[in-house]
Amino acid sequence: MWSDAGADAPRCPGSGGAAAPAAPLADGWPHGLALCPTCLRFVPLEDGLLVDHDTSDPADDLGRAREWFNTRGW
Repeated sequence: MWSDAGADAPRCPGSGGAAAPAAPLADGWPHGLALCPTCLRFVPLEDGLLVDHDTSDPADDLGRAREWFNTRGW
């Protein structure tokens, strides 16, 4: 059985890495967010670095992310 005691920390190891804003869709989404190459989430940048973030967030707009990947690719 899985328990939190043996789980990895929720913080993404890609946090703090250098990145650039992702190419926008026609409506501007993801509005300046960058794609984290480690967890594949769209996260804000601070001074060209990915802000500290968890590997998942239930508030993410997965439909928009799916559209972005289908339009822009990996």
